[in-house]
Amino acid sequence: MIFNLAGKSGAVDSNKTPLNNLEINCRGNLTLLEACRAFNPGVTIVFPSSRLVYGKPRYLPVDENHQLAPESIYAAHKLAVENYHLIYGHLYGLKTTILRISNPYGPMQAGESRAYGIANRFIQTAVAGKTITLFGDGGQRRDYLYIDDLVDAFLRAGFSEISRGGIYNIGDIRSVSILELAEMAVAAAGTGDIIRVPWPEEYRIIETGDYQSDTTRALNELGWKPFTDIREGIARTVAFYKKDRGPGARG
Repeated sequence: MIFNLAGKSGAVDSNKTPLNNLEINCRGNLTLLEACRAFNPGVTIVFPSSRLVYGKPRYLPVDENHQLAPESIYAAHKLAVENYHLIYGHLYGLKTTILRISNPYGPMQAGESRAYGIANRFIQTAVAGKTITLFGDGGQRRDYLYIDDLVDAFLRAGFSEISRGGIYNIGDIRSVSILELAEMAVAAAGTGDIIRVPWPEEYRIIETGDYQSDTTRALNELGWKPFTDIREGIARTVAFYKKDRGPGARG
């Protein structure tokens, strides 16, 4: 079984370096799929796609039948690679499943230098006693998925025969505003503050507005649903990074 997590993230970065993103995220995944076709065509592969393949939601919550309208090179490549996996499943018998994931967060994500992963970035900034920067008023609402719940979704998809050739939204049925997310991070950390700044153009043009996942298909077919309340998830993540910033920690 392969959980195909290899790739390069970051919607803004992808628009700046589209050919690099193409090489890593498209060619890289085709290379993997070709190797599987040649040497292990019966393999099971779970591929993590993104909610960004939907673009700006036409309705909420967003289900898997929603129109696909990527607004960044990153999202367009995610959608292309979804189709690579499904085609290799159809043509060569690879057992492929697609998970469209919404805003994962939690302990052990890479450090503060990451340019993406908004929940972890807010948490790590607050734990460091620094200032969280919000673009605009922070009113757009999103759902955030704790890592333990995401791992559960991967395992259920990987071991479920019904998921072969399937596409599933994996997110939280509850949403909070980005401002609320920042406030929860500061409250849980007991440090940090928040400022608002105008939208940088490179971020404004790919902003998708409110988003909320409809995970009914995952519940009905995989028996999966998220269990971790966002306040509990943030508290656990804060505790991890506070421990990580103890004696000898960098940053």
